[in-house]
Amino acid sequence: MVELGRGELLAVMRTGRFAPMYQTRSLDGGKTWGKPESLHTLGLFPQLELLSNGVLVCSFGWRPTKNQVVGAGAPAELALQNYFRRYRDEVGIADPSAAAGDYVMFSVDKGRTWTKPRQIARPLTRGYTALAPLGPDSCLVVSRRVVIPGESEASVARKWGEEWARWSEKSEVALEARRITVGR
Repeated sequence: MVELGRGELLAVMRTGRFAPMYQTRSLDGGKTWGKPESLHTLGLFPQLELLSNGVLVCSFGWRPTKNQVVGAGAPAELALQNYFRRYRDEVGIADPSAAAGDYVMFSVDKGRTWTKPRQIARPLTRGYTALAPLGPDSCLVVSRRVVIPGESEASVARKWGEEWARWSEKSEVALEARRITVGR
């Protein structure tokens, strides 16, 4: 959630593993909120910052779904099929696993419109970002990359897609930070 001035608040939220992010706005300091609106993109743990140049930044991540649901039984597999259908209908991508990684998007009108999300970290990340302003037109975005000591990125990706249950306990997280500059 971010304060936009004069009692206006904007919140971006994850609404579930199989649903797009939504945003809602309050014009009275949080006493009442508008109807949530779909942002038509998936995301985990969205973070918001208003830079001093007036640009609103939202960072978020997305993880592939392989081996997290498939084979878990009928209810989970039906949920995954429903998720793919809803995501295709709402966002226009048939398999969102292909869009895994961490992203940023920007707004110059207090979140009324957003740029297309820009990928800043390739898969495989945990999907949880941290965001902090650095100056009037830049911010720091921290990603949490999944690594297995001694394994190449390609090997980790292959293990994720084929046999992650065997390797997940050996995985670690490596922090990656990048400076993002945005103009108005």
